[in-house]
Amino acid sequence: MAMPYGGGKTGGVRARRRPRLRRRHWAGVVTFAVVVTVIALLVYRNQSGAGPVLPKAFGQDGKCYYVHSRSEVTRLKQAGHCPASSVPAQAPNSWLFLYYPFYSSRYYTSNYVSPDDDAAYQSYLQGFDDEYAAEIGDDAPTAIYVTSSGADETGAQAGVGTDGTTLGSDDGSGDVGSGGGDGGGEDDGGGDGGGADGGD
Repeated sequence: MAMPYGGGKTGGVRARRRPRLRRRHWAGVVTFAVVVTVIALLVYRNQSGAGPVLPKAFGQDGKCYYVHSRSEVTRLKQAGHCPASSVPAQAPNSWLFLYYPFYSSRYYTSNYVSPDDDAAYQSYLQGFDDEYAAEIGDDAPTAIYVTSSGADETGAQAGVGTDGTTLGSDDGSGDVGSGGGDGGGEDDGGGDGGGADGGD
């Protein structure tokens, strides 16, 4: 009968040496560690209030932009993203080309869209995306966002793909404290907000 490895020396099992790990195995271990680290950082970013990033401004020329309903402006003002004196105005198409991924994120809809308006809001965004997907894909990665530490990031840096997909940090829980400017801030695409009024 075949004797176990090392069986004729110190009783078999105790004399067994740990097999050497092959180079390919080490590569797998390193890759796994990197993936775990990246996931941990993303989880920490979401849970520590470091994300999601917010637009550099929520309007321009004294206007606070909404997508579908003026009730969004009420919530944006309560969160400190628009000055109390800013005037509600529907976001122009050029603004939505830039910030569509943010406005379609779970974070925006859960914090600033009334539950009563959610179905109509989603329908409006879907129609907008169907009609302007190419423009969104071109402009969204170049939009300017602000992190909670006050640093500027482009849409691409914030996780927006060239297909205009949503932000990588798309957490629907809570609000982000210090990110985002006021409604009269940065002029980054888009002219007059127009007087269009979405239904409440």
